[in-house]
Amino acid sequence: MQLKGRQIEAFVRRPEPGIRAVLVYGPDAGLVSERVSLLVKSVPGAAEDPFRYAELSPSSLKDGAALNDEAAALSLTGGRRVIVVRGATDGLADSFAELVDGQVPGDSLVVVEAGDLTGTSSLRKMFEKGETGAALPCYADSEEDRIGLIRAMVEDAGQRIESAALDYLGSSLPADRLVMRREIEKLLLYKSSEKGTISIEEAETVVGDAAAVSLDDVAYATTGGNPPSLDLAVQRALADGNDPIAIISAVRRHLHRVQLASAAYQNGASPQIAMDRLRPPVFFKRKPEFQAQLQRWSPPQIDQALELLTEAEFDCKTTGLPSEAVCSRALLRIANAGRRTSARRN
Repeated sequence: MQLKGRQIEAFVRRPEPGIRAVLVYGPDAGLVSERVSLLVKSVPGAAEDPFRYAELSPSSLKDGAALNDEAAALSLTGGRRVIVVRGATDGLADSFAELVDGQVPGDSLVVVEAGDLTGTSSLRKMFEKGETGAALPCYADSEEDRIGLIRAMVEDAGQRIESAALDYLGSSLPADRLVMRREIEKLLLYKSSEKGTISIEEAETVVGDAAAVSLDDVAYATTGGNPPSLDLAVQRALADGNDPIAIISAVRRHLHRVQLASAAYQNGASPQIAMDRLRPPVFFKRKPEFQAQLQRWSPPQIDQALELLTEAEFDCKTTGLPSEAVCSRALLRIANAGRRTSARRN
């Protein structure tokens, strides 16, 4: 079974009864970890009972015998068992063959944690096609997903948040789910001693340092016409767990904001007013850079840059070319265009 979109959130909390093994994979390590934890919790009491919970290392799965024996074993205290396998790779695919084909007795739930797997991955294909297996991808959340998660965390804590602060956090926090949760928890802890609604100023103050890294660095280096800084920012963003599509999307969002402010500027608004009209507001530490960019980039140039990003995303998804190289090349072209524009205006 291959799970997609809205199916995933419901499944991790209540897996279908016939599923014996779930592969959780993807570039977002934080989201992978979170969903593995939710799957374990979907079997009430298992994680707290040593007779009902076990973790197996990849080195113990050289063949399927050890896994099959563990999956078929009954708990001495009764109840369904959970087995977690971490760090799985394609080299272990054969070890899961009998389990995902429904040949292993018992009802234990086996949760398999892996990194990013391509569409040709033998491990991924086995779980997608297996009779009692399921493959659960973990890609970077969209901005809408992040806003939904943040809203839910704030409400669960019995607090409220301004719409501007919510938009700011959703568009600015790192894509990694685990990092994002930690930053929101830090904000909620900061606000727990006070009554009232979380403001945009409080959001910027508490999580601004985390929000202004990685993808923001890529976006500002790209439109700022700074190739050396761009190269470092892209490498950092990739190391933080962002995939090339997420990086392209972040630069596109930033360019759309520059486009909106630039249009207001072209229609007579001052740079400051054009920038202040944006929602969510520009992060205060970035305002000088943003103002320079909205004055530098003309609407036709922004359109050309957005077209380059669209082409790059399409190539990443369809051509089979190395997506990191495709992404970097497109951003470098935009950065060089921004540098030439800056040189002409100076």
